[in-house]
Order: sequence, then structure tokens, then C-alpha cells
Amino acid sequence: AIAAYEAAVASTPPGSPDYALYQNSLGNGLGNRYIRTGRAEDLDAAIAMHQAAVAATPAGSPDYAVYQNNLGTGLSDRYERTRQAEDLDAAIAAYEAAVAATPANSPERARNLGNLGNGLRDRYRHTGQAADLDAAIAAHEAAVAGTPPGSPGLAARHNNLGVALRDRYALNKQGGDLEATIAACRAALAAAPPGYPEQAAINNNLGNALRERYGQTGEARELAAAIAAH
Repeated sequence: AIAAYEAAVASTPPGSPDYALYQNSLGNGLGNRYIRTGRAEDLDAAIAMHQAAVAATPAGSPDYAVYQNNLGTGLSDRYERTRQAEDLDAAIAAYEAAVAATPANSPERARNLGNLGNGLRDRYRHTGQAADLDAAIAAHEAAVAGTPPGSPGLAARHNNLGVALRDRYALNKQGGDLEATIAACRAALAAAPPGYPEQAAINNNLGNALRERYGQTGEARELAAAIAAH
């Protein structure tokens, strides 16, 4: 598939309306191969293709948000590999552009908001800037609010919100954040389909939050609930 995408890019004039589409497809193919093989050169090439697709696409195009989001994903993957702050900053900028270009009623908006929230939370963990954590929580709250009940992405979005709220509770020890963490974890479990692969991680997050609340209240039922979640 990658060879076919490469041929399509090579044979398409830069001014063609299909040029950015083929570049984006090639970037996706290279990114998928990176996930399978871990080859850094595939990831670098994927990012270059996504950057080219964005550069070739007018901001008003319906594809612009998709290409920006894909660029953000590639840059986030490279940040996870290298921990270079400039990749994370560029990923966040791409996610912000994707959100800004996505209509409020688009089914893709919640996904883009969730990606932005994850990037901002990662930067908070890198820099300790509380403003990034607040912005991450706002993005995750908007992602949850924009996801219909029964959507396959709802459990993950509740869980991402819970993780960010837990981080803010650890920072400032505000009881409201702890309560919101517990509520988000419970909502994630309620939205998770049978066999959900992240269910154990969500239960662990819930158990940790309930144990923290037991430490505040001393109520035995809180400890029992924490043990049951773990």
C-alpha cells in the first residue's frame, strides 16, 4: 500500500486537488508501519507527508482539520519516542488548528478535542504549567459533552477527563477535583462495552481516587469501595 501511495504522490501535480489527499494517505500508511515496526525513519517520513498535506490544503477546506489532526498524532508519537518538547508544542498547535477548523456539529470534533486535551496534559506533565492542565480539562470536558451516549469513544473520553482531573487534584488538593475524578471514572466504566481493554486501568484509577477519599473521610465504605474497584 505504501508503494502505491508513493507512486500516487509522485505522479500527481502539486496543484492537483488530489495531491494533499495522497500525501495524507501516504503519511497514514507510514505511520501505521511505524506502529508495527518501530522504525523512526517511517515516523519522520509520515510527519513530513502530513506537514506537506497541511501546507497544500486551504484552511477552509473540509479536509484541513483531518490533516491537522493526523499531523498532531504523528508529532505526538514522535514526542513519546524522543521527549523533544518542540514536537509536543507542534502537536498541540496542530490539534488546536484541527479543533478550530472543525464545525461544532461535526462528529470528529470530540475526537479532536480529546487529542488536544491529551497533548496539553502531556505538556503539563513535562513543564508543570497549571494553565496547560486547566486547558486539558476544559478540552476533555468538551469532548465528553460532544460525544453521544452509546458512542464507542465515550468511555475513553470520560477516562481521559478523570486522569486529568486526578492530576489537578494531586496539584492543588481541591476536593471538588477528587469528586469529579471519581464521577468521571464511574461514567467511563458505565460507558465501557463488555471486554473493554482499558477497563482494568479505569478500575485502578477509580480505586486510587476512592482510597484518597477514604484518607480524607475515614469512612469504611470508601475503603471497601476502593478495594472492590481494585
